Amino acid sequence: MKKDYYKGLLLINETFIVDHSIFEEWISFFRNSYVRFLKESPYVRDVVLSKVQGGYNPDGENYALQFKINEKDFPEFKNNEKFKEIRKIINEKFKNQYASFETILEVEME
Repeated sequence: MKKDYYKGLLLINETFIVDHSIFEEWISFFRNSYVRFLKESPYVRDVVLSKVQGGYNPDGENYALQFKINEKDFPEFKNNEKFKEIRKIINEKFKNQYASFETILEVEME
């Protein structure tokens, strides 16, 4: 059996929980800054923002963001000043009102 292996391709998954009281403001800002930055980045492809399915969560809305990037480009991408500035603004603007968790996966099949 042939194994399709994409050595060096990463799938970045970031999961968010956002307080209900600021969700509309957060999602609008997030889409217009962070997601837009990702879609315009020459390093990133296949950007997908998804609502996590499930029942009502009293703590907030759950969203996930995935995108692909070559492993060799990841350090330069993470050190991009615009990227860091956008993340800083989001963290300051919505401090203690959202949380995120990032998982970096190595893609084996595409």
